[in-house]
Amino acid sequence: MSGPSFTGLVRAVRSLTTPLAFEPADPSHIDLLYSDREGRGVPPFVDVYLPAGPGPHPSVVLVHGGGWVLGNRRMKPMRYLATELVAAGFAVAVAEYRLLFRGGRIGEATHDVAGAIGWWFGQAEGYGLDAEAVHMVGLSAGATLMLLAAQQHRERSFRRLVSVFGVYDFEGMTGGVGGLIKPMILQGRDPRTVSPLHLDPLPWPVTLMHGTDDALVPHAQAEAYRALSASGGHDVELISYSGEPHAFFNDATSAICQQATRDLLDALRR
Repeated sequence: MSGPSFTGLVRAVRSLTTPLAFEPADPSHIDLLYSDREGRGVPPFVDVYLPAGPGPHPSVVLVHGGGWVLGNRRMKPMRYLATELVAAGFAVAVAEYRLLFRGGRIGEATHDVAGAIGWWFGQAEGYGLDAEAVHMVGLSAGATLMLLAAQQHRERSFRRLVSVFGVYDFEGMTGGVGGLIKPMILQGRDPRTVSPLHLDPLPWPVTLMHGTDDALVPHAQAEAYRALSASGGHDVELISYSGEPHAFFNDATSAICQQATRDLLDALRR
């Protein structure tokens, strides 16, 4: 399995610059702190979106992507998904985590995502959340971090995790952009110790969503993750999108974005 191509990277970044093409929901609460962590790097801010009504609400912790280098809680795909989710009746938390060159490698980023998860469970009463209907959705690097952080919360009760074009095996990131960035992300760690494919399967249902023409994270990584999990009797499904690239939530007008949104909501409603 090869790593990300430069062409695929340019295509994904360029898609972030297109117009929103949707009316974004306003967060109910902005710039909250999910941690008292201080020091260098991205501050531990989280935005919360609450649906109408008193609850208890099902909820989603959204984790943004960006290849561990860029991205934030208000980037276009996060605003799009938060808008769709809150309209469907979900409370949503979108948190920041430390990025490469801004205080974080994979250890710091995973620590931050795990902290945001713990904080969200602690807000159940205040925000009218259904503590038995907490979901997580991560995109790209955020999908990987979500799965790694979930390992630290195995005692929690998640309804479902949705991992969208995530990296499941760092050993497969070789050559090109992947070969360049992997040493900076891992900082000497054994790739297997931070690869979801090589960790203990998670105890909750997991949905994987991946395009077959993904030039950043090969579709084969999702296939391998599903196959290994299924062999152990774990509830992991893979929704594949034929001919589709990475970052298909970046353009709200595209047919693939609209189909994937329907699939995501269907998975979360089970």
